[in-house]
Amino acid sequence: MAAISPTASSSRLGRLIQYSDILLAIGMAMIVGMMIVPLPEGLLDVMIIMNVAFALVMLLVGMHITEPLQFAAFPSLLLIATLFRLALNVSASRLILLQGHAGSVIDSFGNFVVGASPSTRCRASR
Repeated sequence: MAAISPTASSSRLGRLIQYSDILLAIGMAMIVGMMIVPLPEGLLDVMIIMNVAFALVMLLVGMHITEPLQFAAFPSLLLIATLFRLALNVSASRLILLQGHAGSVIDSFGNFVVGASPSTRCRASR
C-alpha cells in the first residue's frame, strides 16, 4: 500500500475548505432531516452528549476571549446550535410520545432533576 503524502492530505483539506459553504448547507439539511426521520435511542443519546459538550466549549471560548472580534463566528454558531437543539427536542419528544422512553441520557437526567431515589425510579420496559 502506498502511504499518503502530506501534500495529498493538505490538498484534500484545501478542497474541503473550498467547498465549506456546501458542506454547511448539507449539515443544515441533515439537522432539519433529524426532525422528520425518527432517530434510534443510542444515536439520540450520543447527539445529546455532543450538544452539551459543544455548548460548554462555546461558553468557555466566549468567556476566554478578550475582544469580541476574536469570536466573530459566534452568532452563526449559536444559530446552528439552536437549530440542532430544536431537532434534538423534536426527536426526543417523538420517542417519548411513541415509545414512552427516549434513551438513557434523558432517563438519567429526568431522575436527577426529579430527585427520585433508586427504589422509586420509573423504568420503562425495553
